[in-house]
Formats: sequence, structure tokens, C-alpha cells
Amino acid sequence: MIPVEDAEQVARAIFSPSFLDPDGHIGPRAFYMEILPSGDAETDISVFRLGQCEDISEVVRNMNARKPGDKVCGYGEMNVGEIKHVQISLPDSKINVLASPSKRNSAHASIVIEMDGASITACNFYEPNGQPLEAINVNLMYIMTQLAEISELVPLDTADKEDDV
Repeated sequence: MIPVEDAEQVARAIFSPSFLDPDGHIGPRAFYMEILPSGDAETDISVFRLGQCEDISEVVRNMNARKPGDKVCGYGEMNVGEIKHVQISLPDSKINVLASPSKRNSAHASIVIEMDGASITACNFYEPNGQPLEAINVNLMYIMTQLAEISELVPLDTADKEDDV
């Protein structure tokens, strides 16, 4: 995988209500890695490179929610340089954004996190039985919170209007 340039913008699909805080802003939960239906643990946070994506609204609109009751509501737009900057206050952590195109989506990229030399996976968020951990490592929670704070929510109806301009 090839590193994505700091100047690029990426987008994370946002689902409501689970990815939003009580005020309707993107919350840290939007950046948790999940245990997949197959039982495999995610090893990255999926995003889309906006400069490589013809119609991000259409891509996001066609995504399936993982949690019952969730619906896609938009996407969180972030700058790659700002994502990488989150690690500055945590000397034992490293955050990279890597191009990871697939046959289905050539604009796919991965936010990959390492802490204390170990790769972060969904296992850092969930028990082996799939239940959420009662407490998440404070530094990992800091990273998730910072990613949420640097994300700008673009609701699908707003994104559609911007696409028409």
C-alpha cells in the first residue's frame, strides 16, 4: 500500500444514530474498527480518497449499515495531514493513511494505527465474544476522539446540492 499525500482529503461514511454524538456531531464511535460477520477483526478504518472518487455521495449512499437501525446520513471529510498530526501528542503511536484500492472501489484508503509497536485492530475495541470492551485504552480513545473532531460532517442532502453545482 502506498501512503496518501498529506494534502489529500478523505471521507468516512457516517451512519446515524451510532456514529453521531447526542448533539448530532460525528462521535468517536465513527472510527471504531469492527468485528466482521465472518468473525474477522478489521485492521484499519476505511475511508475514500475524495480526489479519486467521482461521486462520494453515491458511494456512501450505497453502503450498508452494520448496526440494526442505522442509516447512512452523510460522510465525514478529513484532511490526511490532520489525521497524521493526531499522533504528535502520543509519542508511542503512529497513524498512516494508505491507498488500498479494490476492484469495487479504486478510491478506497485505510487509516492504520499502531500503538507501542503493535497494530490496532477491532480486538482493541471488542471482547472475543463480540461484546464491546468496558474500557478502551485511554490513548486509543484520544485518537478516536481527535479523528471525530477533525471530521466535518457533510450530510447527504447537502453533498447532493454541492455535486450539482
